[in-house]
Amino acid sequence: AAQQKVENVRDVDEKQEAGPNGSSVQVAWRGDCDLFAVSYPGESGRTFKVFNKEGQLQFTSERMLGLEPPIAWRPSGLWIALPQLLPQSQKYVVALCEKNGLRHRELVLPVASDSCERVHWLGWSTDSDILLVHTVAVGEQKIYLYTISNYHWYLKQQLEFDSSAGDAVCHCQWDAGHHESKTLRILFSNGTIRTYKFILDVDQSSGESNVAVIDGQNVLVTNFRNSVIPPPMCGLTIVSPTARVNHVGFLRDESEDNQKLFSVDVCDVVSFHQLVYSPAEEHTNVRRLHACSALGSYTLSPTEEHRGALTRYNWHWVNETQLIFCQTMKKASARIVLVQKEGKNELRILDTVAVDSSIGCMTLLGSVIFYQLLHKGIHTLRIDAVNGKLLANEESWELEGQVNRMAAMSLEGGDDGRHSIFTLTPRQTLHYNAQHQQISENVTSMHVTSRYLMYTTIAQLNFIVLGAELKRVHTGERRLERGSKIITVAEQDGGKTILQLPRGNLEAIQPRVLVLDIVAQHLHSKQYHTAFDILRKQRINLNLLVDHNPAAFFADAVHFVQQVGKIQWLNLFLTDLLNEDVTRTLYSSNYDSETLEKSDDIYKPENKVRMICERMIETFMALDADKYRLPIITCHVRTGDLEAALNAIWETKKRQQLQQKVDISDSRSEDTDAQDALTYLAYLVHVDDLYNIALGLYDFGLVLY
Repeated sequence: AAQQKVENVRDVDEKQEAGPNGSSVQVAWRGDCDLFAVSYPGESGRTFKVFNKEGQLQFTSERMLGLEPPIAWRPSGLWIALPQLLPQSQKYVVALCEKNGLRHRELVLPVASDSCERVHWLGWSTDSDILLVHTVAVGEQKIYLYTISNYHWYLKQQLEFDSSAGDAVCHCQWDAGHHESKTLRILFSNGTIRTYKFILDVDQSSGESNVAVIDGQNVLVTNFRNSVIPPPMCGLTIVSPTARVNHVGFLRDESEDNQKLFSVDVCDVVSFHQLVYSPAEEHTNVRRLHACSALGSYTLSPTEEHRGALTRYNWHWVNETQLIFCQTMKKASARIVLVQKEGKNELRILDTVAVDSSIGCMTLLGSVIFYQLLHKGIHTLRIDAVNGKLLANEESWELEGQVNRMAAMSLEGGDDGRHSIFTLTPRQTLHYNAQHQQISENVTSMHVTSRYLMYTTIAQLNFIVLGAELKRVHTGERRLERGSKIITVAEQDGGKTILQLPRGNLEAIQPRVLVLDIVAQHLHSKQYHTAFDILRKQRINLNLLVDHNPAAFFADAVHFVQQVGKIQWLNLFLTDLLNEDVTRTLYSSNYDSETLEKSDDIYKPENKVRMICERMIETFMALDADKYRLPIITCHVRTGDLEAALNAIWETKKRQQLQQKVDISDSRSEDTDAQDALTYLAYLVHVDDLYNIALGLYDFGLVLY
């Protein structure tokens, strides 16, 4: 059923309703070619009807005044799009109707209702992901590209053309190929054809896991490390100080705080911003993203020729003062440009490298640029930031076809320090080092962490250990909702992985493989409290605190107790101890064979609990026997020495009796401590067993107590 229709115009002048092409008739087919819609001027204004392929009338639209001739049917069959003018509400919209002719919703265009700019053509990409709106005004033409997520329309790209300079758009056409569905071809009045290939990608920062989303003149930023906010909401909205945004990215210099981003608008004006966080909250180390400060806007030198819309692309912020981008040139050639921020808000070109082919995907790792020459493979350049030069680099990979996504990294144990790359093709095939090795098919997204390659297929999340040899972690595989894609991974927050579902809503998970890796890093740096907290929250066996590195744990027993601090946590740790090495059993997938021999020199698995309890008793006695009375009792119980546990409680009680005449308040405290300890011991061991052991000690006072 259609939603309640919004306000429509009651009185529309016939000339205004008809427009310059008001008498034209336009036809739009559904993707399966079973139905088609016809937009035509009727007696009460423009309307449309839906027919089947035999020409039989199926539906007639409701009366909607202010409709204009262009019409486009989404290939998936969901909506029919038509431009509509609503003068009373001062809105110019694209009305979205169901096939039965009822108005479902609308998309508000960034055009004033009294402007001379009017919609000339509408077109959906063949995969139904992008809606193209082509508008015409005096001496100017624009193309808007919209996507939808969680029922919100995002203006992702805006292309502007000067029709008075012979750059008028004659026709737009989306590629009909299944794997080229986001490729757009535009025919101009001078006979030129330009091809634009759009890829929906996610740009993110490291550390705080910030993700930025383009929505017209707004940049929507969310800090996923500390909060998961579903779209279209966000943590912070940054309004571009110049025009609508076509590109956004983060500072790539790892030596910086890395909490800066930049945006590039339709006129290639680059604006820089600094993200501002609140102070870290006590005990949680959580920082909230609450503001943004502008760092200035910069334009290229006026001597640089403007060669058309989106001729400069693949922008990357290399360091505090330098950026790189690609620029298309004449005769299907291109160049890579290194620019630097100068005074008077100008970007000065430092160096360029020309290539004889179009450049597709490009990424950056440190000072090395990885770029794909279409149908000629992947090549590299090195940035000399000090001298402002782009230097040749010998690394290259052969690759046929195009690449939608590319990630580069340096793997430990690699060949002669060479880099490794992972590429995702339009056919959803994931490759390692171009065509050297095919990892998987039907891959919908991928993400590279410090140790793992994560990728999603249609309904599953997979992990591959990075190293000299790629190994798949079968125990880490996890079923997902169909169509889920990886957005970002907050490694600093226990490996929190953010997935976006097909409709647009988000899901946050913490895969066990990543959590174990994060815990190992904390244990290696002796951050026992943080590691313990993660293990407790994720319900991971606490034996990992010892089994990860037994020698280090025995040496750092004092630091472990002092960092953990809480009596309840220490008791939980002691009661969870097992006579087995969990790095060989439960969590063997995260530990290689070289680390599995580490515990043999410290203890045998069958003696593990006894030796750890003895070491912990020594530590507790050395620090504060009264404070750690309950953990000491737990150690005695775990080693089977119930006599020592009872004696510890009885000694506390006897101290209370000796001090009763000296300090009544202190004696009450001691009596309470002894009673609590006995209650706790009765919780661990059956009361009848304790009574029998007390009788065996031949201490009648203990028996009566």
